[in-house]
Amino acid sequence: MRRTVSLLAAAAFSAGAITLGVLPASAADAPAPPVSSIDIVIGPGLQKQADDYGAREFGYLSEDLKKSVTGALNRSGRLAPDGGKLELVISDAKPSRPTFAQLGRKAGLSMMSRSLGGATITGRLVTPNGDIPINYRWYESDLRNQFATTTWSDAEQAFDMFAGRLARGELPNRPATR
Repeated sequence: MRRTVSLLAAAAFSAGAITLGVLPASAADAPAPPVSSIDIVIGPGLQKQADDYGAREFGYLSEDLKKSVTGALNRSGRLAPDGGKLELVISDAKPSRPTFAQLGRKAGLSMMSRSLGGATITGRLVTPNGDIPINYRWYESDLRNQFATTTWSDAEQAFDMFAGRLARGELPNRPATR
């Protein structure tokens, strides 16, 4: 039994570095309130990397996070007209492959170049009962897990996992650290 638990834990950690917290036990019993609107912005720390990544990349990231969250909340029935306002910030994102701007600037890079990517999402869910903080981060930890990756595939994976948590009524709220 102990070996089975150890093997499962090892498999989970080798699939990617996940740091996630949920609401305290008293609030975790109740599912998160529904959401009626979603606003997404790029955080100032990530905006500072516009020269490196290329400013157009931030539009791709914002659109993908909104698509992931909206789709997951729609499928779960948690997107409702009387819900709270979800204000999300993409605080950090690392590409899995070089961006177009990086390819044009750095000799030796190609679309075959790979790196460990992922994203950090912060923000809050604004409800009539108060604001609920949201902090989520996920970064790939092993290059062997990257198959047919695109520029932002690890960040997209982080967005999809975050959206799945929201769809299940979970609000990740552990302070993001790196």
